Amino acid sequence: MTPPPFLLGSTLLFWGWQSHLLLFAVAMALILESARLFEWRWAFSDKDFNRVTDFTSLSLFIAAIYVLVLHSLRDWMTLLSWLPLLFFLLIVTQTYSTQGTIKLSSLFLSLRRSKNKQRINLIYPYMLLCLLSGSVSNDIWFFIGISLLIAWALWTIRPKRYSMTIFGLLLAIAVTLGYLGQMGIYHLRAQVDEIILNWLEDRFGADRDPYRQNTAIGDIRQLKLSDKIILRVDTPHPIQLREASYNIYQ
Repeated sequence: MTPPPFLLGSTLLFWGWQSHLLLFAVAMALILESARLFEWRWAFSDKDFNRVTDFTSLSLFIAAIYVLVLHSLRDWMTLLSWLPLLFFLLIVTQTYSTQGTIKLSSLFLSLRRSKNKQRINLIYPYMLLCLLSGSVSNDIWFFIGISLLIAWALWTIRPKRYSMTIFGLLLAIAVTLGYLGQMGIYHLRAQVDEIILNWLEDRFGADRDPYRQNTAIGDIRQLKLSDKIILRVDTPHPIQLREASYNIYQ
């Protein structure tokens, strides 16, 4: 199934905006949307698609190693935002091919020797990948943008036997439920984080004494030789006050 004009380009621009890769997104959108203006296509064989797929997999592996070695595990979200770039060559090859689809066995090494001749169109999966990569941005505009893009895609394939009023009502219900579900997942994650932290505190921090702790914060030369307490802070939450101090700065 081919998406309507400019939907793929708009999705790429939205991804670039959310991922701060707008210049790349503009170039990618122009290349893919320009396929509608040109009639010439390349006659790529299945072996050519296999090579492009293998190159894409190798690029993804190298990018993952780069993030792991030169950065940290926290930067895996950066790799997620790069995925549309890494899979772009595969989409361009499919778009400008005479077949317009890719053999399913080209995507999986385990199917290369099989007789499976099923072919798929990667445009819509690629659009979903762009939306997923754009989700790394914690921006209120992301939910608005993804709702508009999905509504655009659904509008083009809506059943003609239903009126625009019913379609709009169902779409509004879906968007509302999606927003409420997103907020529910956010609050659930906060509750789960609190439960896990409390469990770790009870499991490993039961022997802490919030009324008497030694520290050397602020000392440049010789440490104080006395651990005499000269000041107490009266607070109803001594544990929280204790956990707000640090003895190692990095």
